[in-house]
Amino acid sequence: MYHYFNTNEIYNGIRIFIAAYVWMTGFGNFSYYYVKNNFSFMRFCQMMWRLNFLVLVACAVLSNDYMCYYICPLHTLWTLFIYVGLGVKKNMNSTKLGITIKFILLFASVYIIWDIEGVWDIVFTPFRYLLRYRNPHTYETNDMGEWHFRSALDRYVWIFGMFCAYNFPNFERFIYWVENQSVTKHIAIKGLLFTIVTVGFYFYVQGIYLLPKVEYNALHPFTSFIPIFIYIFYRNFTPRLRAQHNALFCWLGKITLETYILQYSVWLHTGHPNYQPKQILNVFKGYPLMNFAILSLGYIFLSYRAFHLTGDLRDALIVNDTNKLAWNLAKVLVSCLLLYVVGWSVRRVF
Repeated sequence: MYHYFNTNEIYNGIRIFIAAYVWMTGFGNFSYYYVKNNFSFMRFCQMMWRLNFLVLVACAVLSNDYMCYYICPLHTLWTLFIYVGLGVKKNMNSTKLGITIKFILLFASVYIIWDIEGVWDIVFTPFRYLLRYRNPHTYETNDMGEWHFRSALDRYVWIFGMFCAYNFPNFERFIYWVENQSVTKHIAIKGLLFTIVTVGFYFYVQGIYLLPKVEYNALHPFTSFIPIFIYIFYRNFTPRLRAQHNALFCWLGKITLETYILQYSVWLHTGHPNYQPKQILNVFKGYPLMNFAILSLGYIFLSYRAFHLTGDLRDALIVNDTNKLAWNLAKVLVSCLLLYVVGWSVRRVF
């Protein structure tokens, strides 16, 4: 919607929505690995396939850089951080001291890479071919600038997601403890918490959220957890609120990755490789509402189909047999290499 209607005035809100998406990467991955303790190669391949299969196909077909779909490398990066962080010395995950040490090390790693000058370049320059963005709208010589900007914006919020996942049982116990108190005590505790959170929300909006784009971006990495925490608080304030959910949003949430990738080709129109989606795909000229309604239905349908096709191919190729899995991955890599050579040859000739 942000790109479709060019609603630049809600830029800060979009940044929070993306931060919430990254937060869920931390929450979901931590919950799985901490509870299941499954760090198998098969599981790793399943995650990488889910995050990158469709986007790599889109890049190959449309000649776009991987960074055109920056959400995918962003989630891939933080998923790798979590996988390695919890998978190395995984016996430490079962103790409070061990998991605390891992939280500190992950936080320190992010701080060192992004906040100490020069370290980021050392870490990511070897991956320049994959992470560069050659922006045709500008003459910037630093084609890694986009990746630096995007990766830095939400570099801490995924750790907050892990923290929330780890403390979820404690949070749940606290809620039940409050709601099992006498009516007077129950109302007093919730009233006090509601007042503190609401006052904090007001100062956040006035002091941070309403800042201009550049000033807001400077604070976003360190403050994006605030509106997420506030939403969690309000969402769980009463048993009735906790019991309600929107089934449509729940369903759409499963295909969010596909809707993000396909918006550039189905809903919107870029015109040239690596262009940003500044144009609306206009099939029914002169009928903007009809164009929006029909293309939106097709867009959602194709995203839904892409989601299931990605899952079906994943289940067929990534199997619980190490030798067969390695053979399947080798065939995929060879096939991709051959297709790349054919495509390169065709472009050179024509």
